[in-house]
Amino acid sequence: MKTLISLYHQTELFLGNMKFAVVIISLFAVALGFGTFMESYHGTDYANRLVYKSWWFMGIQLGMFLSILFATLLRLPLKKRLYGFYTIHLGLILLFIGSFVT
Repeated sequence: MKTLISLYHQTELFLGNMKFAVVIISLFAVALGFGTFMESYHGTDYANRLVYKSWWFMGIQLGMFLSILFATLLRLPLKKRLYGFYTIHLGLILLFIGSFVT
């Protein structure tokens, strides 16, 4: 049981880390740029199949979702000085949930 809790804490620290966030946001930006160029040259259906609905793009989105979620969980319990942080990150979490649903 202690090993499982330790593994969770290590995962939480890794995914909630700023360095991981910078890497995953950079990957997301490059993928979006690539998808935008593919869409402008080959059309929406092609870009959807190649980029936006591919397994690797969904993996990047999942990584961003987990990064935002764990960054928020690391800053619990609620602190008044972090209300702006909580509001922005909760909005991003809801945006990603909506993205996964559609």
